[in-house]
Amino acid sequence: MFCRSRRNALLVLCALSVAFFVLEEFLQEFHVIIIKHTHNFQENDPEMSAGSSVLTSEIFNVEGVPRKPQGRVGGGKDLFADVERFINRAAELGGSLRSENVTRKDWSGVNGKLTDANTDSGGHKDNRNISEVSETRDRRLEEKEEADAVIESVKANVTVADASYDDPYDDDIDRLMSSPFIFNERYEKKRLSATLVQRSVKKVSGYMPYESNWVRKSFRGCRYDKCQFIGNMSQADAVLFGGGRIRDHVIPYFYRPPGQRWIFYTFDPAANNYALDRPDAISSFNWTMSHQLDSDYPFLFGRLLRRDLPVKDYDQIYDSKVNHTAWFVSHCDTWSKREIYVNRMKKVIPVDVFGGCSDRRCGAVHYRTHDSTLCLPMLSKSYKFYLAFENSFCKDYLTEKFFKLFGDVDVVPVVRGGFNYKKYLPSGIFVDAGDFKTPEVLADYLLQLGNDKVEYVKMLKRKNRWVSTYTDSFQCNICEALHTAENKTGFIPNLKTKFNGDPPYCWAPRDLGPP
Repeated sequence: MFCRSRRNALLVLCALSVAFFVLEEFLQEFHVIIIKHTHNFQENDPEMSAGSSVLTSEIFNVEGVPRKPQGRVGGGKDLFADVERFINRAAELGGSLRSENVTRKDWSGVNGKLTDANTDSGGHKDNRNISEVSETRDRRLEEKEEADAVIESVKANVTVADASYDDPYDDDIDRLMSSPFIFNERYEKKRLSATLVQRSVKKVSGYMPYESNWVRKSFRGCRYDKCQFIGNMSQADAVLFGGGRIRDHVIPYFYRPPGQRWIFYTFDPAANNYALDRPDAISSFNWTMSHQLDSDYPFLFGRLLRRDLPVKDYDQIYDSKVNHTAWFVSHCDTWSKREIYVNRMKKVIPVDVFGGCSDRRCGAVHYRTHDSTLCLPMLSKSYKFYLAFENSFCKDYLTEKFFKLFGDVDVVPVVRGGFNYKKYLPSGIFVDAGDFKTPEVLADYLLQLGNDKVEYVKMLKRKNRWVSTYTDSFQCNICEALHTAENKTGFIPNLKTKFNGDPPYCWAPRDLGPP
């Protein structure tokens, strides 16, 4: 009796062993099928590769043996449920990865859902790692996030847009897409998503010690950030020479290694750069960086980005403007003779002058320190026009005087300078002094426009379709140039001709004739 029972038990065990063996072979074959489909995903749809790899590793271990769900007894039925979930989740994850709006946060959310799916009724979780995203996919997501973040960071925070507004200058957009002063979203996304290669740390030096303080920390936050400021000019990949300071200092003698770039930079117009008259300076440089668009690396003070028109009570805005024209200024004797121009305008219209050239204050003598917190809100509320007059008549010279007025500053800019406003900027958003023969004629026009509520509000609305964004810093531009133009080391034959050739880049004012 005992032997018969023992024999029956052995037969049952043998039968179970055979059954489990067959089941294991079947599941391993199924795993091979899944792996083949995974490779097909990777070959036919790269965006599916990350999701299929994650879900395959979720069900099978490294050797290809099915994982046993933790916290559950048996596992056969539950395992087939996991296989079914694999098929469903692979399709779902593939759809998510195809989405144009996928971000790192979305990817983490998908992983979180998969982890929750492994939770049994007892609350136990499978702690296996399911965040095995490929390095290539990870980098693509980072670059897409960076491009999107840059664009979103410069857009105005408009919660409600005026959909009924019909901009008469909409046809102007195609012309502006080639302007360097207009933020082109398509171009910026392409630029920021391009492969970024930084082979080694680039060393930068300045030929005067006190330049190092503001350069030393300024590579932080740059897209190309593998640059370091050092004091030894002989070991530097590039040496910076500030144009406005060369006039007072001798070009230093030091060992200049092959391939070292000397960079002449200036934020001032050529009219103020006396260094251009120094024989020891005009033929020593490799690169130029300035406001001029024909510089090796142009530096712009800002750009404009188009947005939806925010909903505002423009009747109330107009009615609250109890003053006519304002001007914030701290330099009182300029090449453009703007101070003389404004004095002649005052004979026709009231112009309130704030800053170092007047007794009026807007928080401080040098208004810039309080520009955003005090001066611009006051300007937006109380004034109709602002004089964005440059200190020189020079080609391509457009400074922050203009760009600071865009965003939430409800005032119409009046511009004067050597910049080609009509070529590079949107139409109908400013008044150009160059269209008027004398200051008095301009003032007469501003008086008329300011009294015409309908026409004034039209111009203000067109102007409010644009918001300003500042470009990469001067130092970020240098670091990027050193990494992307390593072989560009030719010399500039004559710096003076480069900055003040024929026709001249700067000229005397031509609008101060007799009234």
